Amino acid sequence: MASYTKNKKYKFPWLGPVLLVVTVLLFFVSMAVGAVKIPLGDVFRALGDPSSSDYIIVVNLRLPRAAACILVGSALACSGLVLQTMLNNSLASPGIIGINSGAGLAIVVFSVWFGGSLIGQTIGTFLGAFLSAMLIYAIGRFSGASRNKLILAGIAISRLFAALIDAIVLVNPDVMTDRVAFQLGTLSKVSLTSLSFGGPVIAVGLIGVLIMSRYLGMLTLGDDVATSLGMNVKLYRFFALFFVALLSGGAVALSGLLSFLGLIAPHIVRKLIGTKSYPRLMVLTALFGAALTLLCDLIARVVVAPFELPVGVIMAILGVPFFLFLIFDKGGRRLARN
Repeated sequence: MASYTKNKKYKFPWLGPVLLVVTVLLFFVSMAVGAVKIPLGDVFRALGDPSSSDYIIVVNLRLPRAAACILVGSALACSGLVLQTMLNNSLASPGIIGINSGAGLAIVVFSVWFGGSLIGQTIGTFLGAFLSAMLIYAIGRFSGASRNKLILAGIAISRLFAALIDAIVLVNPDVMTDRVAFQLGTLSKVSLTSLSFGGPVIAVGLIGVLIMSRYLGMLTLGDDVATSLGMNVKLYRFFALFFVALLSGGAVALSGLLSFLGLIAPHIVRKLIGTKSYPRLMVLTALFGAALTLLCDLIARVVVAPFELPVGVIMAILGVPFFLFLIFDKGGRRLARN
């Protein structure tokens, strides 16, 4: 089966190296900034010196958080790209159509059943995300809903899951110590232990969507054309949703219900590189999502210091105007008539 690539003219061929450098810089700055400021030089020394007074702060607290920013940002950005392509809808993202909320509901339910078991919670987030993704896909496939009706259905399901989360937490308040931070999205609770469970899940999902990205562009041609080119469309969609569920579930396990990143990142990267070479688009979208999450997390730490905002607040401030722009631009008005 041949890969599908269109318009190989890149607007910014140097975007990849720039994003990589920015991500690395933000990663180390993230380990220096916090309630206790640590000079960058001391950060490097602490990483290699367990006897250093800064070692516990850097290695046990800030390193897992910075790594989680990269993993969560990459996961949500790539899952947004896959969903927007599969559903042929620029408004699709795991936070908007209910996949993240499904994962959040599952983590609360599994917490009631299994207590604080990280294994149970990780399995639960994946199952919740996957079942939510399959539900949205089934609604679109069997009801004949238009692209925008599908988004509206996803938003309604997302609100339903959020209400169920509230109901369970009200009855079982010990299940979640900080419900507001979870629902807005936060990375302040990430530890080496939680990262060791959620990180591999996201890593598998990223590898999966990167491998499948070679053929992702075929879906933009329509199912009939994709089938004529040798693609098993039904099987491809199933595995694509499977990997999206891994990405979304792992992200929710680490950061809570972080929204809008999966909506923003794919659009901005498309504008910057001007290509539909999906393997390259997937890699750059992952890097952009990682860098943006690191940046938003840094802003959340310093904007009201010494207090800290949930990173989801900063993401929403960026995401809501972008979401409205997508709805009201010419393309959005065209979609609204579907």
